[in-house]
Amino acid sequence: MSNPAEFDALPLAEQQRIQNLARTFAELALSYSTYVFIAGAQDAELDINLGSAFIVSGVEAHVLVTAEHVLAKYESRKESEASVSFQAGECILDLTGRKVFRDKTLDVACLRISDRELSRIGCVPFVANHSWPHAQISGGDYVQFCGFPAFYRRDLGRAKLSIAPFAGFVKVDAVHPTHLMCVFERDEWVVNGPEGVPPTGTVLGGLSGGPVLLRSELQHPIVGLVSEFHSSFELLRIARLPHPFPWHELA
Repeated sequence: MSNPAEFDALPLAEQQRIQNLARTFAELALSYSTYVFIAGAQDAELDINLGSAFIVSGVEAHVLVTAEHVLAKYESRKESEASVSFQAGECILDLTGRKVFRDKTLDVACLRISDRELSRIGCVPFVANHSWPHAQISGGDYVQFCGFPAFYRRDLGRAKLSIAPFAGFVKVDAVHPTHLMCVFERDEWVVNGPEGVPPTGTVLGGLSGGPVLLRSELQHPIVGLVSEFHSSFELLRIARLPHPFPWHELA
């Protein structure tokens, strides 16, 4: 995919500056991101549901955050497959008796995790301050998302998988109390990385639960998570996080 004509017309130094900034922002989002595997026994490695997640650390607890429908998928499979596991990064989480907050309307699920699980999952936690996740978001703002779509999964045989992240920088087109909507304007994307932009109509299942960061002058807070990508209409739905965050229910 070629870059927009306006970008190609810029001086080379300016192109490189923009690409470096975009790369730095994408790397920040990636550092917060981890994948979720919902899978049965090893001999059925192809029957894997993918999702994405991130970790938030506060004074009260460490919390794994993902889309509510990702958690619901695990629960529905668990009802008929006793061997199904929920794996975040390199850590298999036993969800029995775990403190969980979920909101189906928002499509947000939060699971308390231990210090040991935090280190095993492997991603960098987002450290929340007292006012998080409050953020003023308007139409026209830009956000960075990151996740692990199945489109980039490669089956290597013998129960081995390779999965690559996918990050995108998009404009917020509509702001709602529970969610944000973004239109994929592919002809305005600047290619930055070996994977490039997936073809139009690509199903990006697996992105759900990935962190969404707001671009701002001073900092880039996580303001939501990927809830759904409509491949037919090229629309990205971003679930807004509950405010105040439910620390008391997870402590």
